[in-house]
Amino acid sequence: MKLQKQFFPYISIRVDILIVEVLCVGNGLSIMLCCVCNRVSICEGRIECCVSFCDEASIEIKILDKPGKPEGPLKISDVHKEGCSLRWNPPEDDGGVPIEGYLVEKMDTDTGRWVPAGRSKEPKIDLDNLEPGKEYKFRVSAVNPEGISEPLEADHSIVAKNPFGPWSSSSDIIVCRAPPSAPKITSDLSIRDIIVVAGEEFTISVPYTATPKPTASWSVNGNEFVPDNRIKIDTNDISSVFHNKCAKRSDAGNYTIKLTNSVGSDSATCRVQVVDKPQPPQGPLDVSDITPDNCSLAWRPPLDDGGSPITNYIVEKLDPSGVRSLNMRRY
Repeated sequence: MKLQKQFFPYISIRVDILIVEVLCVGNGLSIMLCCVCNRVSICEGRIECCVSFCDEASIEIKILDKPGKPEGPLKISDVHKEGCSLRWNPPEDDGGVPIEGYLVEKMDTDTGRWVPAGRSKEPKIDLDNLEPGKEYKFRVSAVNPEGISEPLEADHSIVAKNPFGPWSSSSDIIVCRAPPSAPKITSDLSIRDIIVVAGEEFTISVPYTATPKPTASWSVNGNEFVPDNRIKIDTNDISSVFHNKCAKRSDAGNYTIKLTNSVGSDSATCRVQVVDKPQPPQGPLDVSDITPDNCSLAWRPPLDDGGSPITNYIVEKLDPSGVRSLNMRRY
């Protein structure tokens, strides 16, 4: 049996021919009996009566009320120009029925009036309906089916504004960059010798650190390269790249890069070998010691061996018929 605290019900329980009367007065209970009863007891909301030579009965009484005030403190955090976050604890007494939610109110200190700010099912809320620059107070009440509790009020007010405002006028432009430093090549080119076949392209990339950006000059065997349609040099803030679209035998040699800025300079060298078939042997082709069966031939090596040592020569003969012999010999 459920009772409202604000009412004063009169309850009669008939036990055999004996009547037990229960009167709810205020927050307590009182028992009124119509005749002598051996024992009457109240335990945890249950009323038990025992009468001599009669039966025994019990009733359960649950008293409902609006909930108690939410437990503090009412914490305010994450304040910005349009809102803030509130946190609190549930009330100790829910009034006998579960809490349905919480009513959050705000007071504009200029008007002094409390107005709804929002509702929440949990003991927390994020508000986003504040007016920038206004000062506010907050309070929160618990709600159940029986009514609204007394409010829990925050112990301080807040001003709706950003934590680091208002902003000043902007400063002059500030450029963030590394302190000046001389060029420093970060790769050892001496261990990066390159072998490339004539007619193919090749690239040499040299990483470095330097502030400010240096100028780069490339040379081969002491002669500085001038970029053209075949050769391109690209230097950015972190590397310088030499690109040759079509290698020639004359491109072989020691490649040196020198980086220079206002603080200092650095250089490195690597070797590029361009290989190709050798040039023809040098003449004249001398014929000597001629006999009916054989003769001796002599010539000079070619001026350019193609980038690698000559391993042998191929000698061919022409038959009297004028057809080149397919019988070739290597020497």
